[in-house]
Amino acid sequence: MPVPNLFWVLSLKSLSVSGGVFLLKSAALAFSYACLAQLMLHFFSPNGVVSVIWPCSGLALGVLLIGGKRYGLGVFVGAWLGNSLAGSPPGLAAAIAGGNTLEALMGFYLLNGPLHGDLALRRLRDYLVLVVAAMLSAGVSAMLGCTALVLAGVSAWSGFVANLLHWWQGDMMGMVLITPCLLVWREPPYRWLRRGRLPEIAACFGLAWLFGQSLFLGWFNTLTGPVLSFWMFLFFVWSGMRFGRHGVLLIMLMSVTQSLLGLVWQVGLFGTMAAQAQLVNFWFYTIALSVVGLTLALITRQNAEAKRTLELSEEKLRAMFDLSPLGMARNSLDGRFIEANQALLKMVGYSLDELNTLTYWQLTPEQYAPQEIEQLAKLNATGRYGPYQKEYIHHDGHRIVVRLNGVRITGTDGENYIWSIIEDITEQQQAADTLKQEQQLLRTVLDNLPIGIWVVDAHGTVIRGNAAGQQIWAGAEYVGIASYGAYKGWWSATGERVKDEEWAAVRAIRHGETVLEEMIDIECVDGTCKTILNSALPLRDKDQHITGAIVVNQDISERRRNEEAMQLASLVYQNSSEAMMVADEHNIIIAINPAFTQLTGYTAEDIIGKNPNIRSTPLQAPAFYQEMWAQINTTGRWQGEVWNRRKSGEACAERLSVNTIFKPNGSVYRRVALFYDITEKKAADELIWRQANFDPLTGLPNRRMFYERLEQEIKKADHAKSAFVLLFLDLDRFKEVNDSLGHHIGDQLLQDVAQRLKLCVLPVDTVARLGGDEFTVIMGGQGDSSRAETLAQEILEALATPFVLGGDLAYVTASIGIITYPDVAGTTDALLKCADQAMYYAKAQGRNRYSFFDPMMQAAAQRRQHLANDLHSALAEQQLRVVYQPIVQLATGRVVKAEALVRWQHPQLGLVSPSEFIPIAEETGLIITIGEWVFLQAVRQVKHWRENYCRDFQISVNKSPIQFQDKNLHYPAWPEQLKKLGLPGQSIVVEITEGLLLETDRFIDDKFIAFRDAGLQVALDDFGTGYSSLAYLKKFDIDYLKIDQSFVRNLTAQSDDKVLCEAIIVMAHKLGIKVIAEGVETEGQCGLLAAMGCDYAQGYWFSKPVAPEVFEDLFGRAFLGDDL
Repeated sequence: MPVPNLFWVLSLKSLSVSGGVFLLKSAALAFSYACLAQLMLHFFSPNGVVSVIWPCSGLALGVLLIGGKRYGLGVFVGAWLGNSLAGSPPGLAAAIAGGNTLEALMGFYLLNGPLHGDLALRRLRDYLVLVVAAMLSAGVSAMLGCTALVLAGVSAWSGFVANLLHWWQGDMMGMVLITPCLLVWREPPYRWLRRGRLPEIAACFGLAWLFGQSLFLGWFNTLTGPVLSFWMFLFFVWSGMRFGRHGVLLIMLMSVTQSLLGLVWQVGLFGTMAAQAQLVNFWFYTIALSVVGLTLALITRQNAEAKRTLELSEEKLRAMFDLSPLGMARNSLDGRFIEANQALLKMVGYSLDELNTLTYWQLTPEQYAPQEIEQLAKLNATGRYGPYQKEYIHHDGHRIVVRLNGVRITGTDGENYIWSIIEDITEQQQAADTLKQEQQLLRTVLDNLPIGIWVVDAHGTVIRGNAAGQQIWAGAEYVGIASYGAYKGWWSATGERVKDEEWAAVRAIRHGETVLEEMIDIECVDGTCKTILNSALPLRDKDQHITGAIVVNQDISERRRNEEAMQLASLVYQNSSEAMMVADEHNIIIAINPAFTQLTGYTAEDIIGKNPNIRSTPLQAPAFYQEMWAQINTTGRWQGEVWNRRKSGEACAERLSVNTIFKPNGSVYRRVALFYDITEKKAADELIWRQANFDPLTGLPNRRMFYERLEQEIKKADHAKSAFVLLFLDLDRFKEVNDSLGHHIGDQLLQDVAQRLKLCVLPVDTVARLGGDEFTVIMGGQGDSSRAETLAQEILEALATPFVLGGDLAYVTASIGIITYPDVAGTTDALLKCADQAMYYAKAQGRNRYSFFDPMMQAAAQRRQHLANDLHSALAEQQLRVVYQPIVQLATGRVVKAEALVRWQHPQLGLVSPSEFIPIAEETGLIITIGEWVFLQAVRQVKHWRENYCRDFQISVNKSPIQFQDKNLHYPAWPEQLKKLGLPGQSIVVEITEGLLLETDRFIDDKFIAFRDAGLQVALDDFGTGYSSLAYLKKFDIDYLKIDQSFVRNLTAQSDDKVLCEAIIVMAHKLGIKVIAEGVETEGQCGLLAAMGCDYAQGYWFSKPVAPEVFEDLFGRAFLGDDL
């Protein structure tokens, strides 16, 4: 019976086989199985059914392990066929085949499941696992097969145990012998074919064959005598140590084959034994040889692999040490260098011999000593140190930055050492510093770019943005995509609302879309509306996943307004298309369009065939044309503004663009010029510029241009380390002139003042009008205080000359504040504020003068601000009180009147002078509330005194012009309040200043009429210090004139003040007005006033202002008419 080539049948290296190939291989498996079964049952089965030699089990298990459990059907068919051919009934053959198949499947599942190992049998454990699986699965086949034999009546129960044992032995040996051969030899040992190994291979396996022939087949027995059977182990040891698993399995397979042949031919070691002992001894001998041989081979392989692994590891470590770009060193615990690699030697610039004489302390700068001590403590505590960064001193003295890591190791000599890895990070540190500087530069650039730049993450949340972006959105907080609806945006082209998913950032993040300059109108958080160009670019990682986006916003609101203005100007100033002219390569005009004729007046007949320079004008210098043509010849294009002339000879400004069309060879083919008339636009631009930067009334630079020039002067002074002077000028009493003579006269006065100011300054100086009657002068060049003082004096003298205004003469003075930069430094607003303070100081000193800024003025301004803040709560916190100063009738000496005065007792500052806080109250408008409160206190007090002391008693109450000008009617009119209290109008005298009489407001006139109708009397305070116009005294019903204390203070019998006082008294009496003298402080003043006929007097000679209860105690008798 032919024996099939088993290795060809089992060369199954792929698990994926097509249906036809699979069936063919399954049939080959079945055929091979049946043939082997026939051989074993025919030659090695004592009873024709059970054999202690059953290689079919090894064949079946090996095929399933290599090809998969699908080959179980081939096993079953082969087993059934083999047993059937051996004479077993079909049923019994099927039962035995089922056991053989289950045996192979069980071994398959054990080796792929609980006993899982490497099928290539590279480790001893893998082979032992296979042996265990063979022992277990062989029992299944033996039990089922023997049971089937008994049940089929082929054997008796008395022989069950012997049959079971022999069956198990045969199946197990087949799996232990044949399965490893299949698993290992499916990968042939090609390394045997290397040069030099063939003699050893021939010797080993040739001698093994000869020894097997002698031992198992009886060769040479007559010459050598019986050969000891254990000598075969010598070849198993040889092949196991030199040729591994393949060698052991090859010798084992060769020995088994020789043994089986010996059994068949009844020769050799086993053939000459008793029939019963032959197979049993063969089984034990073969199992022992295979187990010992494979065990030795696998242990040898494992040891060789471990040794090779160790050698490779050592080689790698040595290579790493020698070739590593990182420095490596072994130091003793006291820091001496024991060993160092080339990278470290190169790093520090020492040779190994030099380095061995040093310690790492000698390479380390002293400032790192505390850090070194800390790292050594860490090494002692944990066995390792670092990573940390420090510097080494190079052999040439310069320093290098290094990063160190290390561990404590024990050497082969049993001593402890420090193993360190040192990395030169000097370049990294420099790169990091450079990167940091570049990042800072980028941050600075981003923050100073005029466009908004935002970086958003994949959720649309802003993670970084620049200052321009915040300014564009007016402080809007970016949120996630889900909340983009909070932003208000409209498409500029359509006016439709931008939906959440339409924002550029959303589209870039969600769809990876690149959005460029979409025009959107937005409403910012502060309510302002802007037009922006919105762009977005998606950001991707290395896998092209979107991680966020860069959003760019450009505020084009001003540009859009300018564009719209230009379009409007184009419609207004010009209603024509762009002119076009085409010239050939010789610069001869060959074509024009109708707009050309419309703009220039030249027809086609006039201009075609001519050179374009026919329209040139002397307004354009030859150098301009040379530069223009040089650029055209170099780049082929030019654009700019040019002056040309029309056919009429009139010059016109044009915006010209020249482009060249080239032939394929690069020579000029045509030149195309496009232009439009910008003459009117240039004039309009000039007009707009003047309107934006100059005061339309005076022609002087306005506030905007003033600020620009002041900033320029600051920069110039800072750069040149020089100084300049700023003068702040305010006209004195301009409002009186403006209100009395009319606003048109006031405008003429401002124009005349501007002309006089321009005559006083130098060409390098800047005179500007800030608004109203405020002017400034920036003294250019090297400004100093002496020149500033000279200029201020010249200005005062220039303004002292009367102004002729519409036939009237007007006298106007000015108060000037002066500051010198950089003596007074700061922003433009700060400088102007300081100059303003200096001007107000000059005004407070009596007007018509100048004052240099002093830091004390700043303190005074801060005190005024502090008082203004505290004055708001003074009334509510009862810090204000009303005091009364008696007014004495000089003829009788009786106290018949009193003036109500307000006093402020500040909780921290003490008593604040009315001259200090009353102007503040007028500026802030609080004078209205305070004045009403004083009036209420006064009317209640006058009612009390009229009822209890003198029924004709009067109290004078000062009423500020601010109160008169208040049209909001926050409080009831004074006559109405007197009426409610049952008091006649004569109980109150309203004191006003001359300035109020200059007001031409009808509203104020109506209030005076209401006072007169209600019986309230009016006193004109501080008479003689202002205009003192008789016209106003005639126009208004004035009851009292109060002579200002400045005339009374120095009053003597021979003084000029006596003449003035006497003239005022006589004039008043002639007009039916009574006179009250203020500031009477001596008995002599009192006597002189009485002798001149003055009606009343008040002052410290009689009493200072006192509280009501003190007033009653002092003057109770005077109410009744007793002389003082």
